[in-house]
Formats: sequence, structure tokens, C-alpha cells
Amino acid sequence: MIGDGEPVATLLEGDFTVLAALNVGNKSMDGCFSPDNDFLLIANEDDGTLSVMDLNMLQVIATPRVGEGCEVLGYFPLMGA
Repeated sequence: MIGDGEPVATLLEGDFTVLAALNVGNKSMDGCFSPDNDFLLIANEDDGTLSVMDLNMLQVIATPRVGEGCEVLGYFPLMGA
């Protein structure tokens, strides 16, 4: 779950058991999973950042700047990469 107005993303099991509550940027808007489901990317609109979560370690591993207003994400692996 991404908290509207809260800089926290809560990761849940299928039965809604809380796995982790991780700090993300301000006004987190959208998320997308990597094709292997190892990573979750969260767009932080007000900060202009992207929170990169490692779902195996249950932690944010990077927060690159992507520009203010980032709201919607899609994950497209590069061909041949």
C-alpha cells in the first residue's frame, strides 16, 4: 500500500500480514514491479524521486532524482540487457 500524503509504503503478504513499512519520498503516487518481482519502484511526485525497493531485503536501496511531477511508472527492460 502506498500512503496518500504519507511518505511510507507498506508491503503486505497475501493474507494482509505486514511485511515491512518503508520510508519513501513525499506524495508517493504509483508503483511498478520488475519482471522478476525482485524490485518495486515507487514514484514520489513532490520530491521528484523514485524509491527503488529490494523486495528480498525489504529495504529501499536507491532514491534517484527523476524530476518533479513523476506520477505514473512502467517497467520496460532494455533489449539484450
